Amino acid sequence: MSFRLDQGRDFLSVANYLRRYLRQEQGLDTAAPLQRSIDGLGAITAEQYDQLATLRLEDPGKVIGVFDLDFDGQEVSIVDAAGGWRTWSMQDVSTAVCHAYQKSCLRPEQYMVRSLDELDGKEIASAGHLSARDISFAEELSEIGPLLNFYMEVCFDVDAVFGTHVCTGENDDTLNVYANYDMVSGQVCDELEVDLHWADGREEAVAYRLNAVEKATLLRKMDAYCQQQTGQTLKEHSAQCLAEDMTLPTQPTM
Repeated sequence: MSFRLDQGRDFLSVANYLRRYLRQEQGLDTAAPLQRSIDGLGAITAEQYDQLATLRLEDPGKVIGVFDLDFDGQEVSIVDAAGGWRTWSMQDVSTAVCHAYQKSCLRPEQYMVRSLDELDGKEIASAGHLSARDISFAEELSEIGPLLNFYMEVCFDVDAVFGTHVCTGENDDTLNVYANYDMVSGQVCDELEVDLHWADGREEAVAYRLNAVEKATLLRKMDAYCQQQTGQTLKEHSAQCLAEDMTLPTQPTM
């Protein structure tokens, strides 16, 4: 379920709540106790959550924080205005806050900095939380009809994200991952193309639907890569490609 707090809570506040309940419940695996402890929670729809998460990226001054607490996976994800999703294990977040408060009489923003410093280098890959650090492209852009196709480098834990079993020495399976940009609508397509190539020659498409934050992060990365490759923004390059397509003959000439 998704909730909204009119009284804003930043990452430090949520991390402190989480630490207290992890200690009290000794292996907390449900959000219910945490929900009961926070006054002013109001349920919102998934669409409203996506809108707030996107606004957090676009105008962080209007939304103090957006969080995803996964008690099944024991993960904490936040929306960072610069990097999109950032994810850590709940235990690492709890430990970081504990260490941050070992020094007293600091301002809240200093405790925040100390907590994030403790978490430096401990980010993990997580399904539904592709971050800017997970996203990089290689090779030339290719056109597939009205789509621009971006080949993604798999420099993250693909098994954690896609539920596969590739990051192992037990097999020679491989993954190819592509992200598409619709040049007509000017939007990132809703799903990644994830092609699993089994060692025995079989191929399988793995479904992965992008959420609003992932799409916004991909759009930023696509635009930067397009400028690097073509010298044009994504919109400029798309307009040129579409214009060239319109001038091509639709039937062979005699």
